[in-house]
Amino acid sequence: MVAAGFVRSRSLVQTSLARIMEQTVAEATFSWRSLRYFIVGSLADGWGNSLVSLSGGTDSDSDIDATQLYSRDFVYHIRDYCQCDCSEAERLEYRDGHLISSGASASPAQMEMGSSVRPALDLVNAYKCCCYPKIALLQPGYETNIPETTLQSLRNEMKTSICHVVCAAAPGQEGRQLRVSTTFLERCLMRSLNSEQGQLFVILKYIVKKVLAKRARGLKTYNAKTLLFRMLDETPIHDWRPDRLVHLVDRAIRRLIADLEDARLTEHQSGWHFFLPDA
Repeated sequence: MVAAGFVRSRSLVQTSLARIMEQTVAEATFSWRSLRYFIVGSLADGWGNSLVSLSGGTDSDSDIDATQLYSRDFVYHIRDYCQCDCSEAERLEYRDGHLISSGASASPAQMEMGSSVRPALDLVNAYKCCCYPKIALLQPGYETNIPETTLQSLRNEMKTSICHVVCAAAPGQEGRQLRVSTTFLERCLMRSLNSEQGQLFVILKYIVKKVLAKRARGLKTYNAKTLLFRMLDETPIHDWRPDRLVHLVDRAIRRLIADLEDARLTEHQSGWHFFLPDA
């Protein structure tokens, strides 16, 4: 893993590349007042954009994820969480990580094929939301092994980034729901990873994407990220060592198996979303 460049120092270079790309796009589209673009996903996270090496390249079967945020005056408001001083605004019901909104678009993303000179692009349409729902990790009394410095970075991210929803819904609810996105919080947490934590994610993503997804319908690489977050939450900092990496992979896979077995017995697939456990 180290020989292939999967180390924190290289991850920091890649996240810097993503920041520059985001700034360049912002300058190029400055006149488009109604739109803002953000580089998200594995390139911006610093890990997993390539499962071969961490050298700034994108695997041929991967892409660059971007969020196209419509930053007009219109904002979605969440019932029970909204504290905006706007009595006339409609407040939508929040349930299972989604806003209930009839007539919502059922097509969240625009795919652009890659070429020999640039990777494929996955562009997701997003709309501003007035606030985040309750973030479990940041609630008083929540016990976690994630360092306090990282938790404070997440709190700052909640204050400075734009909460938004995307046009995605639970199966069978297409066109009737909008999914609350925690992309910016995920990006913040991924950028905090040390080398061993980043290596664990790359291995888990490989196992999920290249092996298990072919056998388990509905299992996606996003589940690898959620699995990593739960490992960060549960694992003491002294356990993140090179000689413990195989043990950590084994623990994570056993956790995944337990989640899959639990999902068959309960109404909700508990644990599939880290920041919004009800999702």
